[in-house]
Amino acid sequence: MTPRYAILLSSALCIATLLWFPGCNKSSNSPASSGNSSTNTPAAQSPIQSQDDDDKAQSLIANKGVEAREWLNPSHANHAGFKMSPATMLDWTNKFYAAGADKVYCVDMQTIGNSEVCAMFVIQMPNDPAARKAVLKVSDDLNEEDHPSPDNNEKYLIEALD
Repeated sequence: MTPRYAILLSSALCIATLLWFPGCNKSSNSPASSGNSSTNTPAAQSPIQSQDDDDKAQSLIANKGVEAREWLNPSHANHAGFKMSPATMLDWTNKFYAAGADKVYCVDMQTIGNSEVCAMFVIQMPNDPAARKAVLKVSDDLNEEDHPSPDNNEKYLIEALD
């Protein structure tokens, strides 16, 4: 496969993944997407929307999801991140764990050339309210959000790594 086609294929796969999982934090927590841009506060997700995101997250984990530290181990020379180096991905993984995340998974890996590319994290949320707030803060930092994301009592966060 030529580099040009590999780039086109990877772009198409990323776009398809992002369209398939519209509940990712980047789109669902932004004020512009919630229609609340005038008040600059995010709209809370409905319980159904949170459950849908949790179902998507569980499906992603069940389909070859791997604990992030394991997947990002430097012994896996062919593992890569989408628009993010494995070292940067590991740094974010460690931040989620330090904040109190129960588990961080690399999910939805795609083979591009000789590399296995991870474009998404799924973070299993803790039960403790203070830890949940801290994990959401790391998510906001990753997504460069200007406002704190609400705690919708979700079991999982889905993070697109772009």
